[in-house]
Amino acid sequence: MIFCRAVFDNSKGNLANPDPAQSVRWGEQTWEEMMLGFCDVMLPRDDKRKAGRKPVKTGLDIVGMFDAADTDHNGGLNETGASANELLKEHFAEVDQNHDHLLQLSEILAPVPAISDHR
Repeated sequence: MIFCRAVFDNSKGNLANPDPAQSVRWGEQTWEEMMLGFCDVMLPRDDKRKAGRKPVKTGLDIVGMFDAADTDHNGGLNETGASANELLKEHFAEVDQNHDHLLQLSEILAPVPAISDHR
């Protein structure tokens, strides 16, 4: 599973931003927003190899749901923030692998393949 998230800060609070009043659009130049997430995979050809498991499809935008629930933008969901999702509410302690009482996105994504196998 691969996920990509980018944030562009064109605010006055960003000390590296030369002009917060200037609009920035996507482009390939360094003065433009250049974020582009991609992944290449190359496998040796093996016609005798059996097809592997199907891709994990949950039908959910997990990253989007996490971002929407992370209202204080601290990169984690406490039990109150996670309670909107029944699975997270029910399994909060199990998903919280580092026991910091916050669910990070990586902790939420880790069990997704196992959950999708049971659907």
